[in-house]
Amino acid sequence: MAILTPCSCGVIYNLRNEFSGKYLICSECSAQLYVPCIDKAITENSLHVFDDATYFLRKNHFSISTKYSVRNSTGNEILFIERPTKYIFRIFLLIITYMLLVGSAKSMPILIPVIIVAFYCINIKRDIKIYDNKEKETLLLEIRQNDWLQKKWLRYTLYDHRGPMLGYFEKNRFSDFFRRKWYFRTPNNALILTAQEDSLIASLLRRVTGYFVDIVIFRTNFIFYAGDSEQVIGELNRQISLLNRYVLDMTMDQDKLMDCRVALALGVLLDTGEGR
Repeated sequence: MAILTPCSCGVIYNLRNEFSGKYLICSECSAQLYVPCIDKAITENSLHVFDDATYFLRKNHFSISTKYSVRNSTGNEILFIERPTKYIFRIFLLIITYMLLVGSAKSMPILIPVIIVAFYCINIKRDIKIYDNKEKETLLLEIRQNDWLQKKWLRYTLYDHRGPMLGYFEKNRFSDFFRRKWYFRTPNNALILTAQEDSLIASLLRRVTGYFVDIVIFRTNFIFYAGDSEQVIGELNRQISLLNRYVLDMTMDQDKLMDCRVALALGVLLDTGEGR
């Protein structure tokens, strides 16, 4: 498995496990780099699942919380993903609203706008956790939501199983209406991945036609680019299904520019982070 190691000059190194815990010199700026140390036992037993280039994500629709199972190219189930539901918070908010309105009818002109704003602007934190199996024996990755409020920029921070920050995902919620686009940056703010809807025209049609047409005709697919370049390194394609099923294809990343941990985490965000 490659260890993603960014330098402050913007160069990203994908290093083999043998460099884990060592110091190296950047070939571009001569700065000293520390390669994160990876627990060998966990690496051998769990982290090898990130060595594949094709993954199949399937959302479980029959549970209160948001859950996904991930299979590799051979069909073996290798990961289990879970995120708390947002609906419990909203139901609680509606109950409080009803109680306030019933108890104080005169306050309705003031309370109703306040509740509407709170309903749509408060974005309760729901961290995403990626485990090695359904028993949740080993936590491999964690995607932590940064903010409670719906701001212009929506951000999530990605951590590996030991706690170090790998980087963060972000998107502009305003420009996102026309064409969904996500970015991944390293802790040093270097942009190394951009994910964008496959077509501007198709994205606009999806906004108009809604969910059911999206299932078959205008299925939401994303293209992964290296940094801000036009180099395609992967795709996330929605399968023809009533359920949320996706294929993450990183076979185009021949030079291994992208850590598959980042690609998989983004694949989950492109579903649950978009409210799909």
